[in-house]
Amino acid sequence: MVNQNVVKAKKQTGRPTVYTQKISDEIVKRVSNGETLSVLVKDLGLYQDSVYAWLKKHKDFSERYRQAKENQAVSLLNELLDESKELKNDRALAVRVRADIVRWYAGK
Repeated sequence: MVNQNVVKAKKQTGRPTVYTQKISDEIVKRVSNGETLSVLVKDLGLYQDSVYAWLKKHKDFSERYRQAKENQAVSLLNELLDESKELKNDRALAVRVRADIVRWYAGK
């Protein structure tokens, strides 16, 4: 005789998450240092969609990532300033385009 009052747990579907504190720390550190998410997820063997899902699910990670993005903007600005100090005429246009990209990105 089977007990009808027992509720079976719903089976999880999809891939299991690989989110760990170590991975989130690595993402935050590398983004803070100016690395783009698209580059680092390839290096870590992750999917961008997974990281975006983690940002929605893990509030602490989301807040640290937001701060990392602000730090990233400062890192990119510092790189641009350093590059402009040693500017040669043949690189002026490239630096200007990069500055426009950083300005646009910082406004987001």
